[in-house]
Amino acid sequence: MVLVRQMEVEVEGKEFDVFKYVSLCTLDIICETAMGVSLNAQTNADCNFPDAANRLLELLAIRAVTFWLHPDIIFKYSQLAKEQNQCIKYLHDVINNVIRKKKAALTKNEESQKNEDGPRKKIFLDLLMELTQDGTKFKDEELRDQVNTLIIAGNDTNANVSSFVMLMLASFPDIQEKVYQEQLNIYGPTNIENVLLKEEDLQRMEYLERVIKETMRLFPVLPFLVRKVTEDLDIGSYTLPKGSTVMVEIIKLHRMEEYWPSPEKFDPDRFSPEEVAKRHPYCYAPFSAGPRNCLGIKYAMMATKALLSTVLRNYRLIKDNAVPVFDIQLKANFILKPVESITLRIERRNRKL
Repeated sequence: MVLVRQMEVEVEGKEFDVFKYVSLCTLDIICETAMGVSLNAQTNADCNFPDAANRLLELLAIRAVTFWLHPDIIFKYSQLAKEQNQCIKYLHDVINNVIRKKKAALTKNEESQKNEDGPRKKIFLDLLMELTQDGTKFKDEELRDQVNTLIIAGNDTNANVSSFVMLMLASFPDIQEKVYQEQLNIYGPTNIENVLLKEEDLQRMEYLERVIKETMRLFPVLPFLVRKVTEDLDIGSYTLPKGSTVMVEIIKLHRMEEYWPSPEKFDPDRFSPEEVAKRHPYCYAPFSAGPRNCLGIKYAMMATKALLSTVLRNYRLIKDNAVPVFDIQLKANFILKPVESITLRIERRNRKL
């Protein structure tokens, strides 16, 4: 509900950049659910974590495609290196603060980790702090690296997907209305704006899940995958030799008419059980696929559903001049992002009961 309150200033106003609100919300979510620490990023005006993480990814992408910056001896004297180091220092400071807060909470009152039924379930950071390697616990620097990976991966990706979904819902009001009606069916018309989400509620949001999956078909988290060929691979007209590197274009795969008729059409019903059963399982891979699939798929879907459900029960999303799906310009900063910021308007829900 913090996100809803923060967005109130935009009600009945002009189009605004939705990502700046969503990214702070997803940062709070990942810190509270996986770290057990309240960062209060949404209400802290000095929190620039999403901006720093996003800029760091941009800098890494720029270096990756600028061959003369590959050697460290050259890169370290560049302006990009200076900015990169500033971003890394800021991110490390935030993560170190999260770890300090967690350690302080555990040291101050271990009993607070229990409830009436006994010890609570341990979350990611609890387990990480207990984990040992060769009988030695992780050092603070090692903890920071693990936490840093999880927060950046769990924050930026979820924020990006949620923002794209909100753009699609604003661009297709009929689909947004179907999602809202599903919310009414789950919670009823009374006090729907302020209900407390439960896990079983998320499982019932089947149409919202289809909308999220269709959005990720058009705007996958990763634009491409890179894999090493471990043995000679015959793909028909060609044989990929062992040791070669292969790039799989997920965004192209997701827009192939062979698997997705009228691929430019936004159609959540592509992900009905009947339609899914007709397709090859690997023609859809927004989080990669196979043994190296993303470990956070279920978490990401739950977090995205919870965020979107809360927003849609309170606000109607509006896009004044919706752009055709295939005309939305994209860029790859390791994560697929829009060239132009995602903007939309919001109005309060006015339900007629």
